[in-house]
Amino acid sequence: MKKIFITLFVLLIIPITGFTRDYVVNYVSENYQEETDDFKHHLQIYHSIQITSIAGQKILILKGDNYQYRTWLREYIATNKTMIIKVPDDDNNNFISSKAYVIDVTSIYPVNENKWDNADSFSRLKVIEGEKHILIVDSNIKRKKLLKQIIEDLGYPTTFMDDSIEALRMFKVQPGNFHMVIVNCDIPNSNKTDFIGKLAIISPQTPIIVGGAYNNKKNNEKLISDFSKMENIIVKPVILKDLSKTITKLLKNNV
Repeated sequence: MKKIFITLFVLLIIPITGFTRDYVVNYVSENYQEETDDFKHHLQIYHSIQITSIAGQKILILKGDNYQYRTWLREYIATNKTMIIKVPDDDNNNFISSKAYVIDVTSIYPVNENKWDNADSFSRLKVIEGEKHILIVDSNIKRKKLLKQIIEDLGYPTTFMDDSIEALRMFKVQPGNFHMVIVNCDIPNSNKTDFIGKLAIISPQTPIIVGGAYNNKKNNEKLISDFSKMENIIVKPVILKDLSKTITKLLKNNV
């Protein structure tokens, strides 16, 4: 008995994270049908709702035998449009890439729309499928072409983003789909220190290469100082110098 109490205590004090991801979604429409088998007296429910989300428009196919919860949910969506759904972490890629996604009805939760700022939740999210990519956040067209050539010569697919806000949204939803992030210091629409710091916190195991300002020693020293305590951030004053060697070394160490 003592061992059981100790085990329960340990389970309670250890934080459990990483099992599910939460998505804020907007209700669009509902399809609902009930059928009864006269011989088995079994109620068969066909229930789906169309939603919009940061991962795009989707049909949620609602499964589960909790009839009371389902009834309550139908009453809720009759007058409210915003909900939160919980997606298992190991099924996140499937949710992002699917147009129709099967979910237990009890994994959908209400949100008080009047007290929820949903302004940044519905953007066109680029979905990364297949092999892991290297994410490049840079607005310089010439540098993009050079980066693309170097990285693809190493055998890695690339995803380019011009805007740091959109890049952060995409990375936050699917960090496991990227080998690495490469960011240039002159990215628009962001405090670069804040943006890069958030990337590092979202996925501490993902290497981030930060390109400095050419011939600006003061700026480069500040970047190094800002990120000195984050082990997954590497500042390169000249982003293209020995980049292939840097990428190979980082990803080899990160396996």
